[in-house]
Amino acid sequence: MLQAASFIAVIHLRRTWRIITALGLFRTIFLLVLIVFGFVSTLRPGMLPLQAALILSLIAQAHLTRKDHNLLMSLSLNRPAFFIIIYSLMAGPFLLLYLFLRDFNAFLMLAGGLCLISLYNKPVKFRKRKLYLSFPFIPVDAWEWRAGLKNSWFIILLSWLILLIFYRQDFLFPGSIILFSLLAAGFQMNHESVAMVRALGLSSRQFLIRKILLQLMLFMAISAPSIIVGMIIHPEGNIALLMVTLNSLLVQAFAVTIKYSGYRQGQHTQYQMSIIFILNIAFAIPVLLPLPMIMLAIYLRRAGLQLKTVLYA
Repeated sequence: MLQAASFIAVIHLRRTWRIITALGLFRTIFLLVLIVFGFVSTLRPGMLPLQAALILSLIAQAHLTRKDHNLLMSLSLNRPAFFIIIYSLMAGPFLLLYLFLRDFNAFLMLAGGLCLISLYNKPVKFRKRKLYLSFPFIPVDAWEWRAGLKNSWFIILLSWLILLIFYRQDFLFPGSIILFSLLAAGFQMNHESVAMVRALGLSSRQFLIRKILLQLMLFMAISAPSIIVGMIIHPEGNIALLMVTLNSLLVQAFAVTIKYSGYRQGQHTQYQMSIIFILNIAFAIPVLLPLPMIMLAIYLRRAGLQLKTVLYA
């Protein structure tokens, strides 16, 4: 079993590396630098549990959405013991690091989480929800939001409910804004048809400005309750809350520009969410603070040029 786990672990690591290198040389180097900075930044005292939680979330996502269920069943390897071995091999360097640094909270969090995740030996299948809501008050050209909210409205509602119940926990308010930022940026992954772009009759600059303004206003509409209530109940955390909000607004504008900088009719931005996730936590890492603004400035020009090609082709 150990040999099989080692073999499959190597396959997963090679596949991950191929996905990263497929981004291109510049993006690969940029992503690796961010990963190194993030790793070094979380080596500070008290930050290792956060690092362990992030590693655990990545492994959990990969485990719950894996597509090798039938293969492992045929090899009689679809057992918790096998998954404990394979994930221990992958996370082994971090477990040893936590023991060396004597941070037993991070060690127990990661080790215990791996064991719990391994108990689920079947991939999770998400059933389609039957309840869909319409949002006629959202402008027609913000079709991404109409489509996105039909599938994600319950996440926003659940987040508001959690804030209402656990309002004494101040960290939940900036956390909810980050969640809404990721959710709203994810709406921009899919690309509409050329006819929808041209239907507004706007120039490339006007079109891009309108899409960015719509994204910012609709994001603030779902985030405003968290911001207002958080500032009233926990005034001591207003600076942190404002930093998260401003950073999230930059990320929303960037999500629009990265979409239209690589616009392809009917396609989707494959690597967008990995970059969006990094930018959303930039406020917590001092060296990354100016990154969202720099990325926005770069992709704003690219998006304008790409839209000119689409509109005047």
